[in-house]
This record gives sequence, C-alpha cells and structure tokens, in this order.
Amino acid sequence: MKEQHAISFDDVSFSYAGRPVLDGLSLQVEAGTLTALMGGNGSGKSTLLRLACGLLMPSKGTASVFGRSTVEEHGFAVRRICSIVFQNPDDQLVAPVVQNEVAFGPENLGLAPDEIRERVAEALAAADLAGFEERQTHSLSGGQKQRLALAGALAMRPRVLLLDEASSMLDPESRALFMSTICRLVDGGMTVLMATHDATEAAQADRIITLEAGKVISDRISDAKGTEQMAPSSDSSPQNEIPSEKGAICSVPLASPAPLAPPSASDARPLLEFNDVSYTYDDDGDARVALRDICLSIGSGELVAVIGRTGSGKSTLIHHANGLLHPTAGRVLLHGSDMADKHTADAARRSVGLVMQYPEQQLFAASVYEDIAFGPKNLRLAPDEVDERVRASLAQVGLDAKELSERSPFQLSGGQQRRVAIAGVLAMRPDVLVLDEPCAGLDPRARASLVQLLADLHAAGQTIVMVTHDMADAEHLATRIIRMRDGQIA
Repeated sequence: MKEQHAISFDDVSFSYAGRPVLDGLSLQVEAGTLTALMGGNGSGKSTLLRLACGLLMPSKGTASVFGRSTVEEHGFAVRRICSIVFQNPDDQLVAPVVQNEVAFGPENLGLAPDEIRERVAEALAAADLAGFEERQTHSLSGGQKQRLALAGALAMRPRVLLLDEASSMLDPESRALFMSTICRLVDGGMTVLMATHDATEAAQADRIITLEAGKVISDRISDAKGTEQMAPSSDSSPQNEIPSEKGAICSVPLASPAPLAPPSASDARPLLEFNDVSYTYDDDGDARVALRDICLSIGSGELVAVIGRTGSGKSTLIHHANGLLHPTAGRVLLHGSDMADKHTADAARRSVGLVMQYPEQQLFAASVYEDIAFGPKNLRLAPDEVDERVRASLAQVGLDAKELSERSPFQLSGGQQRRVAIAGVLAMRPDVLVLDEPCAGLDPRARASLVQLLADLHAAGQTIVMVTHDMADAEHLATRIIRMRDGQIA
C-alpha cells in the first residue's frame, strides 16, 4: 500500500519583495504518484516547487516532505530525499565534465567510489546520455543539459522528484523518451510533481493541479479508464474548471504570414550567407564537430525555421549569425561582408538581434525599463527616442510599460522574462531577429501571443530566423524550414 502525503502544504503563503505569489495554499501529494502542476506563467508553479524542496521558506504556513518540515536544517533534511530539475539547467550545473556533474550529489553524501560510479552509469543511461561521460558540460546543447540535470537528480535516488518545465528544450522524440523515463520511475515507487504547459505530458499524470494567482483553482484525478473526477482539496479556492491548456492555444487566432514578394535587383543579395561553414568544439583536446559544410542563404523578409533533434547543431548554427561564434572553416557573410572582419562583426551585433534559449541570461539591469533601454542608449539615441523604443517594444511583446517598467526583471515569471528579453532586442530595430526556442516554457496563452507577435513582425517585413521543436509553429509561420541532423542540413 502506498504511503500517503509525500508532499504536504498547509496554508502556505509566499511573497517576493512584498508581492504575493502563493496565498494560503493547501494541498497534499500522495506517494508513488505522478502529479502535473499547470497554470499560466506567474501563477506560482516554480515557487511552489522551490518551497517543496526547501530552497524557499514559507512566509506563512508549513510545507513538508514525508513528514519532514522544509525548514528543518534550513531545508537540507528535505533535500536528502527530494531532488529538483529546473527549467534552465545552467542554474544547477556545477562541474565542467558530465560524469563529474552527475557524481557531485552522491559524492556529497559520502558514498563509496564504487557506488558513485554505479549511480552515475545508471543515471546517465536513464537520461539517455550514456557515452557522454567525458564530454564538457558547456559544449552540450540546451536539451542535453536538461537531460544532464535530470541525471544529476536521479543519481541522488530521491523519494520525490520535482520537475520545473524540465522537458521544455527537448525535441518531440526526446520529450517522449523523457516522459517514458518519468513514468517508469513512478511505477518503481518514486513521487513526481511536474510543472508543465504540455497537455500531452499532463495527460500521463495521475492527477492534474491547476494554479492561478497562487491558488488551486482546479484539481482533477484520472481513473484507470481515463475519465476525470474532481479531487478533494483543502484549499479554500473555488474548484471551477478553466479552459484546457490545449483549448487555450486555440483561443488566439493566428494570422497567416504575408507572402513574400520576389526580391528586387537592389535587395537580391542575401542578408546572411553561410559558405561551407564548419565548426568544431575543442573539449580539452577532444575535438567534436558541431557543424559540417553548411551552405545557406537567408534573404530579406524571410521567416526561416530551423528544426532538428537535440544536439543536431541548431544553436551552434544561429550563434554564427551575429558573430558569437566564428567558423572553424568557411565564411559567414552579412550584407556580403565577411564577419571575420572586426567591423563587420561589430555591425552584426547591432543588426542581428539574438534571443538565446534562456533569456534570463540576457537580463541584467535593476529595472525592466533600464534593461530594454540599454541597447538604444549605446546607440547614442536621444532620450525621447530611447523612451519611445522602450515603450514600443514592450507593447510589441504584449507587456504594459506602466505596470512593468520599474519592476526588476528578475522578479518576473519565466514567460514575462522571455518577452522582456525579446523587447530588448526589438528596441535595437535589428535587420534580422534570431530566436532560439522562443516559445519554450511559455504557457499556452503566452505561447499563442508570442507566435502571433512573430507573425505580425514578419508581416511587417522583419526577417526572422527561429529555432524550434514545434512543427506546428514552424509550418504555420515559416516561409522555409531547415532540418538539421548531425551538424548538417538534412
């Protein structure tokens, strides 16, 4: 018989800088179950998970894991039996080599070397990373890093596993393997609480809890036949149904991209050209080819979607587009000029705007306004022009300048941070907008809004290059789809 209440929240509240995030939340999660935690960006999902493993402490109420309070030993008592995988794995990776990263937790438990090696091999196999033992962590793709973070968590052999959008950067095949792994762990007795926006993932859970404004608004249990019943909840919030995640995707009509006119003689030259580009990562003498002989031209007004499995070279490709990386062989041209030239490379950073996989890595200022204004100020624009660009770019991404301008970007939800990062790039008025998995981690409404934004930008003439795992987005938006496989254009 399964032990009850692996996780228990009793009247828990939490605030960031006086801003309430969770408000009197009460819930229990049974042992040996898979529970999906859903809700819009900013609804409190990530905060709940951090409270569950003792990384945050409640401002009111109590949280416990298998009867152990999360405040016991400043959270360390709980973290011996509870592991978390964050949406951004760079927030938790600490070692330069894959096998050392996975061994880090077991080593801190003081385990014998033979047991550590056994746990590392077991965890890497479970995360589909067998053979990556000697790889440098910095050279992994975003999806590979997410699988590595999972392996590190599994090596601790936790009784409770917390997942914060942990599959958001995986391609569809890898995501299916990821969920298969999670379901096997639950079948083996592990308790998993998983924040997700993916309705397909949620459908595999035993229970679906939906948050809104820090309260439980829906709590559903699926029986063996797949029918859903309302689960009892001690939260005082009304148990009203909200639109399904899948339904929310359809709630925002998407405009079709405007057809491209044939290029005139004056703009016949591509904006970006990749001429026989290859790139090799050097992992302490262990060379790994990431791109092979890439030949590609991107013309003005195109919206190019780059797809492919995790680790196929997508991010490496687009990091060449604005000079973050330079080819090991071949040339990258901007407006016909080689980016190997310093002046061309400097121009590329102004005219090719890059939004990376994890936008919080691009945010740095004390306020949203200052973060977005940084680029225009460096262009030495007049204050009125800087102000106009900040407000216009915030409006473009669907954010209220009056409400958010003075807020710290680090107090925003992941989805809001994504949009602020895009606004900072748009404020530079780039010739080419390059986005690496722009919709990953967004709730359905925010994702639909961002897809619509990209369609609107493209219709207005913006050239866009977008890495994505979502074929629906690619087919809807793109004028051209490029599939990467093993560092080559397939």
